[in-house]
Amino acid sequence: MMIDFQKQFDSVTGALNLFDLSYLISGAAMLGVLSYTYPEFRYFLVHKDNMIFSAIICVVAAYISGVICWVIGKRFRYLLLVLRKWNLKAVKKDFEKLFDEALSVCEIEERSKIKKMANRNKTLTYSYMWMKLDKTSHAPCKRRFDFISRFWTFRAIYEGLIPPFVLGAFLLYPSHFSTCFCGEKCICKVLEWADLCDVLFFFFYFITIFCIVALLAMEARKCFKTQLREVVLAFSVFCSEDMRN
Repeated sequence: MMIDFQKQFDSVTGALNLFDLSYLISGAAMLGVLSYTYPEFRYFLVHKDNMIFSAIICVVAAYISGVICWVIGKRFRYLLLVLRKWNLKAVKKDFEKLFDEALSVCEIEERSKIKKMANRNKTLTYSYMWMKLDKTSHAPCKRRFDFISRFWTFRAIYEGLIPPFVLGAFLLYPSHFSTCFCGEKCICKVLEWADLCDVLFFFFYFITIFCIVALLAMEARKCFKTQLREVVLAFSVFCSEDMRN
């Protein structure tokens, strides 16, 4: 039973990785938010007299929206990391730290090709590792690379969902739910410029949104960490000729 489930899971994640179809998830979420908020937007996507044309428009629009959402979501995750570390170079330093930690567990000779590359440019070295794993014809290495690629897919999904979620939260802000129905003598009337109930609702509403966005960013970073670690470990196993002098 577990084997069948694993095969189905591999098939689904493999399909998502094909042509970066993970963009369709975030793109569909963005189109859903826009269609719900602006009903007239649906007429641009759906044409009842030509459903095939409508399907093509929806797929293309979702894919393009997904790519844009992923780019924005990735930058938003970087921004959160910069704010948390309070350092403009936090993204670069975070990558270099994770890369060095992954290299430290592998037996790499100091005068090896990969060690020299890492000392000069860690980003280039990581790209070289990815390229070597991608171009290999070794079956076990190929399977491992397919497994690693799924983490990129999940990372793109998490990052791509950030913009539609944030936009939807602002566009669908339920101001009518925050209206205080208390009497004139309610404690919420102590403020002259706003009802205290409205202020508290606004505060907790956007705190909740921030927490969800932070969780998406954290999961995306976790996927990136796993992906980086797996790339280095797989490279050390299947491309050992570059690890020696």
